[in-house]
Amino acid sequence: MSGRWMLATIVAMAAALHIYAVSRAFLPAQDGLKFIRAARAFQDRPAIEVIRGNDRHPLYPALTAAAEPAAALLLGRGPDTWRLTAQWVSACFWTAMLVPVWGLARSLFNDRVGLLAAFVVAILPIPASIGHDTLADGPALCLATTSLWLGVLALRRSDVRLCVASGVAAGLGFWTRPEAAIVAVALGLTGVIIYVSQVRRHFSERVRPLPAAAYAASFLVLVGGYALVKGEVSEKLAMRRALGLGAVKIEPRSPRGPALPAGLDGPGWDFAAKEESDDERVPKRLTAILVRVARDVAEGLAGVFAFFGLWGLARDRHACDLCDQSDEARALRRVARIAVIAYAALFATALARHAMTFGYLSTRHVLPLVILAVPWSAAGLYVCVRRSALLLGVPRRAVIGLGCVVAALLICVSGWIQGRPDHATRWGFAEAGRWVARHADADDAVLDTRGWASFAADRPAYDAWRIGAALGDPKLRYIVIGADELEADSRRSRSLRAILAHAARPVAEFPLRSGDDDAGVLVYEYAQPATWRGVNP
Repeated sequence: MSGRWMLATIVAMAAALHIYAVSRAFLPAQDGLKFIRAARAFQDRPAIEVIRGNDRHPLYPALTAAAEPAAALLLGRGPDTWRLTAQWVSACFWTAMLVPVWGLARSLFNDRVGLLAAFVVAILPIPASIGHDTLADGPALCLATTSLWLGVLALRRSDVRLCVASGVAAGLGFWTRPEAAIVAVALGLTGVIIYVSQVRRHFSERVRPLPAAAYAASFLVLVGGYALVKGEVSEKLAMRRALGLGAVKIEPRSPRGPALPAGLDGPGWDFAAKEESDDERVPKRLTAILVRVARDVAEGLAGVFAFFGLWGLARDRHACDLCDQSDEARALRRVARIAVIAYAALFATALARHAMTFGYLSTRHVLPLVILAVPWSAAGLYVCVRRSALLLGVPRRAVIGLGCVVAALLICVSGWIQGRPDHATRWGFAEAGRWVARHADADDAVLDTRGWASFAADRPAYDAWRIGAALGDPKLRYIVIGADELEADSRRSRSLRAILAHAARPVAEFPLRSGDDDAGVLVYEYAQPATWRGVNP
């Protein structure tokens, strides 16, 4: 079977895993609710108004909004259709990313390593679960990886068309998530390094002005177009702080409520949107951040492929010796390595700055580093298998047969992990949403701190970003909150407990998981008090 047919088989296998995993989900990610809300707004309001009034880059929700009518023809209108549409838009990008991963690993080593790299990305459980969730990480990473791969080919061949394609991919990536712009900077740095090296006659590659200008123009036109529509380069706080721009004020989403009631605006109250989990907090020290990044990358590589990645780095020269030694292959390999190292260094620097500024990291933040490590994981696996077969004298057919058996086993394990009910703790919020849909009148306002219950009920609600405004709304009747939000030892938790003790009574409770006994989701009926003065958290 040829390499391209093997790649097509791997892509089809990855799509099947996503189909199975999406069929087992029942609520979107909490951050994904914001993208779905933005997607719905694209169908109801002018696009420019939505882009300017939203705190998310718009390409992913816009694509979700464009795909939803087709999904609605098959599934009908409703929140589940929006969730499935958003998941499938993300999953399609993640599956498509296997092609540039194959191409990049092929440029770094050879076609066999490229196919192994695509297979590894397809079966990694944690990245795949993020890839088919209602998040923009999959589309952004797909576009960034595509830009990097096409940019490597363009730098080697000085091809204007490849330069334009790479610049457009990076620009569209910026329309999805702002950190995708790092790949454009990395390719520009790679071009400078090659130019300096060719002047010193270390490289035979040539960086020509026209292709470089075409790349810069195609990327900057898209970034400039976004800035022209939005009125600023980016509304993402992390990027704005990195550029020294400060925060930006985003118009609140409807339904709008009155200002914070008197008595709740003292220094003792805390109505922060959420508390970062202990797993996401990280000390603002460089050594702690580097350890945390290494741990998250290893976790993203499922441990075993992190080992093969280290082995691939240790045996990098031997792996290259096993590859095509033609002048063209060597030249492409040099360019690819410079580009990957530049991108990894720039992204790691931005990641460290983000962690030192905000004090938290999640697995989603390190996904680009996970993808960049996969070619070396594949190379380490390739070298290890090849060397073991030679030492043991195993025939080639036996190696292929054993490899197929192991691959099938890995696919089954990955499918089992991905097919487990996605975030089973969201079950209680879905039940709470159905309860609210049955009991709340059309005019009743709802405060839903996690957003899942109101999504399941398919009705607008105040979210965790506007708790104070919700408490001043005379129409507020129900509050849906997680039990863990009230049990934490924090000022926010104390504030919420004081609010509920003074002006609300419990009316329903649900376990986090189906079949559990402990209450994990609480529903309170709220009655606005005459005054908040004298109430202390």
